[in-house]
Amino acid sequence: IIWFSKKSSKISNKKIIFPIVLCSIIIVSIFSFNKSIHHYLYEGIMKNYNYNYYFITYVNSGDTQSQVFDKLTKIDHINDVFLDNYQLYSVYLDSIANNDIKGNFYLIGITNEMISKKLGFEIELEDNEIICPEIFYPSDNIEGNKLIHSSTLINMENMKNQKILAHYYKYIDDYNFEQKNIELNIIETYKNNDNLIDENLCYSTRNLVKTIFDDAYSNIDLSNQISSIIISIDDQNNYKEIKNAVEKYGYEISGAFSLNSTFLSFINSLSYIIVAFSIIFVIILTSNLNKKNLLDKTKELSIIKSIGGNNKNILYILLTEAFIAIITCFIYSIISIVIISSLLKILVSIYPFIFDSIPILIDYDSLFLFTIIFSIILIFENILYSKKICNNMIGESIYE
Repeated sequence: IIWFSKKSSKISNKKIIFPIVLCSIIIVSIFSFNKSIHHYLYEGIMKNYNYNYYFITYVNSGDTQSQVFDKLTKIDHINDVFLDNYQLYSVYLDSIANNDIKGNFYLIGITNEMISKKLGFEIELEDNEIICPEIFYPSDNIEGNKLIHSSTLINMENMKNQKILAHYYKYIDDYNFEQKNIELNIIETYKNNDNLIDENLCYSTRNLVKTIFDDAYSNIDLSNQISSIIISIDDQNNYKEIKNAVEKYGYEISGAFSLNSTFLSFINSLSYIIVAFSIIFVIILTSNLNKKNLLDKTKELSIIKSIGGNNKNILYILLTEAFIAIITCFIYSIISIVIISSLLKILVSIYPFIFDSIPILIDYDSLFLFTIIFSIILIFENILYSKKICNNMIGESIYE
């Protein structure tokens, strides 16, 4: 039975392997994209320090800025209240540990409480001290340059307690500016987030960011601009309580980040639509293949019948063919997906920002699910197919 099944299935397997493997690659690709996006959102953005930022709008409340600050600081679970001008500032890098390295990076103001909670360090920053990522790349436009080579990244682990020389520009008037130099001390490094671009983010005191901004624009009239107020909360679980307290003062609160739920729903729907179409495709493919092979199979299996074989033998042969096809398709699918994922990992290892640091997660569960569905369809089709062949044999016997 096995010998005959292998010999008989060679032609039909060639016709079924390529479309099934291609179908499985498409399904795994869609589900892997879905899985990667969800991981990026929930393990990257939502666990990022900045995700706890919220904007406060108070224009219609009648309160002054100082009154808003006083009221917000008294609300439980709010760690920090500050103007959006003091959230971060881009400075120009001149050297690290006496090594000439040019570029620019962001200084992000942070409280000592958030240093402990988000970065895991029990330290208090001075105004000239910063915490930088373990892997550092000085550019404030990493997202716009996806072909940054991994060899240009800087390992900051050996740069602890070293000096960074940097500068910013102070505006003399609307058209002229002068360079102001600053010296910063790297006292610690934090582990990069695998799901976000943070290679250009160093943390400092909020006061340092404020000092740089105020000095840079000290000669510019900003009185006609209204700065947004940002609050930093301790935990997302306390958001509703904070939101109710903020709205009691007549203020409006909105997140610094908003998730596109429509896009996420579209990706989820697309995944299941692809699966549905794949199931229909497999049914049509196997059905048409069996119809085309019906006459040839009848003649082949008549040999088994002529030497004493029965209907069960014929069913066993067809089921064995089905299992050979299933195993063959699964092996080819696994090999193809492993090759594709390996090539993507090699690409990311060379150009780490080519996909904006969104992790590539292969959803092998979708491949196993598709293989099970394919197996059920193929086995069911072959059981029906065996009955048609046996009926065809009876018809031929009557004819003869």
